[in-house]
Amino acid sequence: LAGHRVCQVSPAQADEKTLRRVAQALLGARSPVIITEYAGRDPGALECLVRLAELLGCPVMEPGMRGFLNFPTTHPLYLRFDPKVVAAADVVFIAGASTPWYPVSRRPESVSQVIALDSDFPKSHLPSLGAPADLAIPAPMGPALARLADMVASERGERLATESRLRSVQWQQQHERQRQALEKEAQAVREQRPISSRWLCHVLDRVLPQDAVVFQEVTVQRQLAMDYIERSLPGTFYGRISGGLGVSLGYALGIKLAAPQALSVALVGDGAFHYNPALACFGLAQEYRLPIMVVVFDNGAYASMRRDILEFFPQGWAQRTSTFYGSDILPRPDYAAIAAAYGGYGVCVREPGELEPALRRAMDEARGRLALVDVVLSG
Repeated sequence: LAGHRVCQVSPAQADEKTLRRVAQALLGARSPVIITEYAGRDPGALECLVRLAELLGCPVMEPGMRGFLNFPTTHPLYLRFDPKVVAAADVVFIAGASTPWYPVSRRPESVSQVIALDSDFPKSHLPSLGAPADLAIPAPMGPALARLADMVASERGERLATESRLRSVQWQQQHERQRQALEKEAQAVREQRPISSRWLCHVLDRVLPQDAVVFQEVTVQRQLAMDYIERSLPGTFYGRISGGLGVSLGYALGIKLAAPQALSVALVGDGAFHYNPALACFGLAQEYRLPIMVVVFDNGAYASMRRDILEFFPQGWAQRTSTFYGSDILPRPDYAAIAAAYGGYGVCVREPGELEPALRRAMDEARGRLALVDVVLSG
């Protein structure tokens, strides 16, 4: 078919010839970009991505479904996802991610080459989200990234090293601009009542230590959580990358079993909370002394359902009558009382000035028992 791109799939291993071809493509790129969502599930992949990005002087971005800590979000080459940066790239290297544009036919004209490295290609379980690659390498990401970084380091001459350093400065400036913009936007809503989701995420970033292990199961606030809650250490972030809701409390307990000394934190929307087997999980936490910290993003609704109705039927009956059956969670349950019923600490926060003290108190309580903070949000 006219205009149809043929994807070359390498053998199911990261062979030297293929990796050298990738290294040459990245070194020859004017403006390379790395896209990832779950490379961090492979041991050593994060460190290798950092090395590769620094050698190339290129940004690393996540399209919005981060499943693991793939790249330190405090690193100067980390960018919050910006479609304009992708559109200006000539080579896009996808390391464990679905496509950075949807549908796949919307590939920017400036992108001359898309290279995909993934242990599962071409995404047989997600046929509508597969990467539109020119070259696909189905191989374990950790070892492949390590070898690729070695090749780039050995083949990068002084001229390319200088170009990489200049690009690094550019992306570091954009990284700082993004962080400053987020800070400004958070400060603008610090007194908002009900509490702004943006302010909650900002305060969480301020109070959570970098070695806390965070599992994120929020939906409408997912991008805010990714943008604000910075993580720098491998294995300190987990999120949903497929499937439905109802897993955060079990994951937080599993993290606590695997790392008893870690502060295990579940960020869960009130809608997702109802999908979780909350009573069973809280009972397990009590019986086996597995203290976790739970922060409920409480907007009183299955807000993503309402959002989708408005997006797909903007002139529909629900919009005209302000009727959204099944989307409200009202009257609000007493989430703090549920935690208390299982020997835990629970508190409901409605005032922005009470938020940080409540979160810090919950962190202290979570050293010895279940702790839950119900934050009533504006949306």
